[in-house]
Amino acid sequence: VLQVMTPWDDPVPLRRAWCLWESYCALQLRDHVRLEVRLPPNQQDAFLRGVTARKNSVVDALARIQAENAEAFQVQDRDNIFAAIEATVGFAALNLALKEQLRAWYLDTAGALAERTQVSTHQLHSLATNMLDLGDYVQAERYYLRALELAERDYPELDSRRVTAYHNVGLVNRRLGRPERALEYNQRALTIALQVHGPASEEVADLYLNMAAAYHEQQQMERALEFYLKAVGIYQALPNGQANSGLSGTYNNIAVVYKGQQKYDLALEYLNKALAIRRVTRGERHARTAVTLGYIGELQGIMGQAAASRASLQTAVEILTSTLGAEHGDTRYFAGLLSKCS
Repeated sequence: VLQVMTPWDDPVPLRRAWCLWESYCALQLRDHVRLEVRLPPNQQDAFLRGVTARKNSVVDALARIQAENAEAFQVQDRDNIFAAIEATVGFAALNLALKEQLRAWYLDTAGALAERTQVSTHQLHSLATNMLDLGDYVQAERYYLRALELAERDYPELDSRRVTAYHNVGLVNRRLGRPERALEYNQRALTIALQVHGPASEEVADLYLNMAAAYHEQQQMERALEFYLKAVGIYQALPNGQANSGLSGTYNNIAVVYKGQQKYDLALEYLNKALAIRRVTRGERHARTAVTLGYIGELQGIMGQAAASRASLQTAVEILTSTLGAEHGDTRYFAGLLSKCS
């Protein structure tokens, strides 16, 4: 079965009931039938532009996949197909199978196109960030390092593009469990950012946030809290203030510090602040919103709120499974917590 991705970020086959039925049958008979995904030539440039122009574009595209919203020319056909799906695997399992297939395809295709095409520093950053969001940290590091090489070659030392390059290499090092190297790269970025952007800039706040997270991973909790609160002070003073995605991430991480200090009421207060922002800026069913909800569920369990904890974790795992896949680290973490309270 051949699935043609047109347009790449909202493909028609995933919106047509008969196409979904064919994909469903292929997945059911995967030992005998191969489901392949192809990008037509006239969509290759659009795909590369989309993935390399906007961070989170792939995660957003995956979040739009909802088989239960498919249409058919004949309503009876759609109803029959839907009934067959619901009587067997169900829509949640079908959505998951499709997204797992497409997640792997997005990663492979983006990487292959980037290797064949001359891409800019900015495009490499966006490509790497999409890979980071999908959990492929090794590939993300590869493209962030390529972007850093170009930035150091092409731009003067006091240039904002060097700030971005050092920052992102620091970020992926932290995700790969290397907090010392993360701090090294973030410090390089901070030295330039303070001069290029100023001490009250969003860029400096983002760096404080990532440095705080690295200190956090080193168990230097007081140092981590110091840098988190520095970031909060800057984010709150920005024009977009409470709607800033960096602020929601900082609230999320401050909550984790307070949780470690067993200050559970403060931790829950900051998590709820983060959740409110992410619901507005990301949407109810975005992966980052689900991560915050998962942490709320974890905390509710610690505080003895068993029913609330189970509900929060169930919703978080369902969203993460449908957006990032069952094997993503965040999904596995919260699914493990849910299994302990079920």
